[in-house]
Amino acid sequence: MTISFSGPSLSPASGNKPESIVVFLHGYGANGHDLLSLGTAWAALLPNTLFIAPHGPSTSMLYPSGNQWFSLEDWNPEEPFTNHQKARILSEIQALTPSFNRYLDDLLKVNDLPPEKLALVGFSQGTMFALHVALHRPLCGGVVGYSGAFFDDSTEPKTACPPILLLHGQEDHLVPPSFSQEAEARLKALGIPVNLCLLPGLNHGINEKGLKMGGVFLKDHLYKNPQADLWQCAKEGNS
Repeated sequence: MTISFSGPSLSPASGNKPESIVVFLHGYGANGHDLLSLGTAWAALLPNTLFIAPHGPSTSMLYPSGNQWFSLEDWNPEEPFTNHQKARILSEIQALTPSFNRYLDDLLKVNDLPPEKLALVGFSQGTMFALHVALHRPLCGGVVGYSGAFFDDSTEPKTACPPILLLHGQEDHLVPPSFSQEAEARLKALGIPVNLCLLPGLNHGINEKGLKMGGVFLKDHLYKNPQADLWQCAKEGNS
């Protein structure tokens, strides 16, 4: 079954045709409007980027005014995920991924951009979904994951190896920072370039330091000059 997605967007601040796309994936019980403010904060740093924030495909069971990417009705934040819960969540993520990848492909086609000019930014369960989606695309420009986790099926082949930045508050009591530490270890084991930054004094949220780091990461990976990169590689090869 194909699922359609929609949500608010911000056109490039430059007023020019988009040269890259950043897609936001919100947290549980929120919607696309929740993260679109990040695009406003990054507009000066990423002036030629189109920011899009689709809503999760279903209504949140615990917070009916918001949406979800997958269900969390059996989760107790005071206790670690059980193997049964992890398997269920991964199954829901896997079922949604093909439709979401088609949505991303359509965005690239409409804007006449290659897949490496698209990056994903997730928060909480949005990060959990973003990490899986990015690893199951032909190419992805990168992922910024705030306060999330990585659910992985070791038997499921990965098709991409995007650069990833994980950011997590050290005082997060809803999704413990150990989730991102485990994600970093697993992603490194898969040979995926990943960096983790734990943010002191931060609970389940995004602070100014995390916002700045995310924006710089996106600029580094979406605004790099492929020709300059090739020239640098050639110079290094001849040195």
